[in-house]
Amino acid sequence: SMAGSTSDGTRLDMAKAELMRSVRRLPDYAKFFVVFFSSTASLPSWQQSWLRARPKEFRAIANWIAKIEASGSTEPRGSFQRVLGLRPPPDVIFFLTDGEVVNMTADDVAKLNRIRRPAVINTIAFGTQESQELLEQIARDSGGTYSFVPVRPGR
Repeated sequence: SMAGSTSDGTRLDMAKAELMRSVRRLPDYAKFFVVFFSSTASLPSWQQSWLRARPKEFRAIANWIAKIEASGSTEPRGSFQRVLGLRPPPDVIFFLTDGEVVNMTADDVAKLNRIRRPAVINTIAFGTQESQELLEQIARDSGGTYSFVPVRPGR
């Protein structure tokens, strides 16, 4: 569904642009980690741990993000496992999806999040509210917030 068109391009193009805007706004002392998901987790081979919020890292991640294409289904469990297994663990996760999440429950995420110091998980439904209840529960369980971002259909 991320390949679907909007009046501003594809949903994936919009999500990529917003991700890069957000990453570039991080203060230089912050660290970040980016994972895309579909049927599997997708991350750059060179991103083994946290990246510093610096221009060199922004360029590298932007080049990698530009090559991401929409494919597969909406199965984020592997991505949550990867991110919540980082050392040190994340303080905050921003989880965005535009589809119906499959093969994962809020309890699955909560169990993964209890392994170490729990992360606040902010969830974002992008263009559709198919998984609204799940996203609201994930956010609620972790002290995060749920947001819905509507997108305009293509012309």
